[in-house]
Amino acid sequence: MAQWKFQSGKVQFEITNAGLTVSGHFGDVKGEVQFNPTNPKNSSIHATIEVSELETGIGLRNNHLKKKEYFDLENFPSIQMKLLRMDGSGSTFKGVFALTIKGTTQNVEIPISLAENGNTATLKSSFTIDRRDFKVGGRSLFMSDDVLIHITAQLKV
Repeated sequence: MAQWKFQSGKVQFEITNAGLTVSGHFGDVKGEVQFNPTNPKNSSIHATIEVSELETGIGLRNNHLKKKEYFDLENFPSIQMKLLRMDGSGSTFKGVFALTIKGTTQNVEIPISLAENGNTATLKSSFTIDRRDFKVGGRSLFMSDDVLIHITAQLKV
């Protein structure tokens, strides 16, 4: 099995609020990856995203999103993703992850594309979650429930 070492990662998000697309990212992503594209069922992926590193480009918004109603940084300093199972072949895979945000865990199906280049690889994924499944923000007439997530991970053998 190829022993890929996590080098770096980026998690970006987009949500519609009051008719405008608000985007941001998390700056500190840590990961452990064991992935073999010829035998994806034996893969292992675990990632930790630090909520303190949330960045939207507006300091007041960043601070607001770290409060109890949204990510509750004080009580839940990180977001966790753990691979439960993976299927696929070639460069296209589908993983089921236990995603934990704000103390709530949901299983999320995530499409993954793999691009290998010698002893490096890039994993990419885009998927949508319902923020209310994770108790992030309350009911809102202006803010969408759907959050589009983009993940990129750089790996090295």
